[in-house]
Amino acid sequence: MLGTVLVATDGSERATRALRRALELVGQIGGDLHVVTAYEPPSMRRLESMRTAMPEEIRWRLSADSEAQATLQEASTLARQAGVDIETFASEGDPAKVVLKVADDISASLIVVGSKGIERRILGSVPATVAQHAECDVLIVHTA
Repeated sequence: MLGTVLVATDGSERATRALRRALELVGQIGGDLHVVTAYEPPSMRRLESMRTAMPEEIRWRLSADSEAQATLQEASTLARQAGVDIETFASEGDPAKVVLKVADDISASLIVVGSKGIERRILGSVPATVAQHAECDVLIVHTA
């Protein structure tokens, strides 16, 4: 059994590939799967322009974390299709810091991230930062 597995997603195709790999692992070996996404709240200008472009009856639904919640809903749908139960987290902040904090909070035994942008010469890459600072194993899924 894998224990507690945390997979990070931003809703991109590459992150979805990492999520699918985590679903496969948990489905085959067992474990508890948690999915996290991070978000930065939109500026007031962007938020207002987004609201203006939406039909009046749904403007109230728009919030700083609405995209994050939609991302987690997609992850939940994929998990249901794979027959895997998940717990989801959305948190405001830097993605790498959010992943590391949630991993610590849930005592993750494995973090799964996609390889998007992982190159040693690029500082600040989320997968590189997570791999460097995690207190558990990290699986970087090749997603290029």
